[in-house]
Amino acid sequence: MLLPFGTDDSAAFFRVRNTGDKDDELIGVEAPTAGGRAMLSRTVVKNGAGSMGMVGSATVPARGTLEMSPHDLDVMVSAPPRGLRVGDRVPFVLRFRESGTVRAEAVVVRPGTGS
Repeated sequence: MLLPFGTDDSAAFFRVRNTGDKDDELIGVEAPTAGGRAMLSRTVVKNGAGSMGMVGSATVPARGTLEMSPHDLDVMVSAPPRGLRVGDRVPFVLRFRESGTVRAEAVVVRPGTGS
């Protein structure tokens, strides 16, 4: 998760691996400690300008991986917890159509550094 600047929204990124024989679908995300909401969003570039668009779900291919990044799919976190520091862990709940609920943590990093 990117370290937010002040009270700005932030984004979290997950690498989701599907070890099953059929596709699954990430259908929702919650950030229990965030005062606002967490939702799937996708960066869309049109005519050289980027914008964010909310998406309802994302496919996790059978025996494959869904990789989120700042340039494609991410989890937009509005009103992230205050006082976050690099290295903090923020809990999330990922909801899948087939696999149910999975609890995960995102580590807070400085934007642009990956650490």
